[in-house]
Amino acid sequence: SRGTASGVINAGGSFGQFIFAPLLQKLISLMGWMGAMWTLAFITLATLPLARALRGQPTTAHAPPAPGDHGLRHAVRSALGDRSYLLLHAGFFTCGFHIAFLVTHLPGEVGLCGLPSSVASWSLAIIGLANIAGSLIAGFWVNRFRSKYILFWMYFSRALLIVAYLAAPKTALTFYLFAAGLGFTWLATVPPTAGVVAK
Repeated sequence: SRGTASGVINAGGSFGQFIFAPLLQKLISLMGWMGAMWTLAFITLATLPLARALRGQPTTAHAPPAPGDHGLRHAVRSALGDRSYLLLHAGFFTCGFHIAFLVTHLPGEVGLCGLPSSVASWSLAIIGLANIAGSLIAGFWVNRFRSKYILFWMYFSRALLIVAYLAAPKTALTFYLFAAGLGFTWLATVPPTAGVVAK
């Protein structure tokens, strides 16, 4: 159930993104960025008491070292000789490119296209909303298909979406559709990655 659990956790985090992206944009327009940051800091601090309620009982058991465990050098050499591990890291590179583009450049891209800043905040919110569905579906798929194939199709679909985005006219609808497409695989890669690493 590792993949399903990862999907549920990611979906919960993405719901927070869906709520807070447009909320923070509104707070920035009402209070300025400093006021919005202080408000967000207060909200974050207000959640800390929940951590105590959710932490559960501490565990003291430690797993014994696996037979044949030869330390870090052996683990690195073994990993670098594993084709699946290298392909997984190539996927991480692709993932990092998309995340850097969305988080760092999307708001500026919206401004360069002459669209209001609300388009950027709603695009980020749509990413979070679409990722709720994507994470839950990915968690479901991990129990039925090989994780490496799920990851391949997710990363391949992202590459296609980037090409389509670059070719499309830059309207608010383009940004929203692009956000929905990428949002579907935003953190939905975590359940299949957990499956690949576990194997």
